[in-house]
Amino acid sequence: MHVEVSAAATAVYIIVVVIIVIVVVAVFVVVVVVVVIVVEVAASAAAAAKKKKKKKKKKKKKKKKKKKKKKKEKEEEKEKENNRRRRKRRRIVGSGEGGREREEEGGEEEEEEREEKRTRAYSLPSSIGIGARQRFILKLYNKRGRASLTLTFIRALGGGSIMGQKGICRSQGCSLFTVPLRLPVLPAPLDDAIVLAFTVMGHNAEKSDLRPTDPNIAI
Repeated sequence: MHVEVSAAATAVYIIVVVIIVIVVVAVFVVVVVVVVIVVEVAASAAAAAKKKKKKKKKKKKKKKKKKKKKKKEKEEEKEKENNRRRRKRRRIVGSGEGGREREEEGGEEEEEEREEKRTRAYSLPSSIGIGARQRFILKLYNKRGRASLTLTFIRALGGGSIMGQKGICRSQGCSLFTVPLRLPVLPAPLDDAIVLAFTVMGHNAEKSDLRPTDPNIAI
């Protein structure tokens, strides 16, 4: 009887130990699986956050670059507009002494000063004479003696305005009229060393015959 009880107790003991071992192994497996899952989720979340941060940084950089490019284009457009305004100017020349100047849409003061320095008005003396139709060639020389600019005008029995670098004078009283000189093509700046010569029908007039009408316009 004692032997049978001992055998039964041993069997129960073995069964309990086996169950405990199975439970411990199952818990260990569950813990390992949970840890692996948590690690994977954490790594995935970290990678997603890193990728999102990188994408946001790239987007910010792209936006900054686009803004910089837009600003540069705006500055270039503004510079083009300023250059266009500087070039868009019109000269109106009146008959008689000197001439008058009007600018459309202005320009900067430095540009106006440079434009004034390039411009000087001269009068044609009455001693040259009046013909039914005469062709005048005004040649401008720099201090090296080379012709830098040649202006050609046709004069009839009349006075008035000369339009641009080439034109026809058709009004009355053309013995004395004003010739505007716009000199942006000169290789050297204007100074007192420049010699002006006036050719009428192949005849070179004296230097004193060509005189400035407006002494206030400085070279």
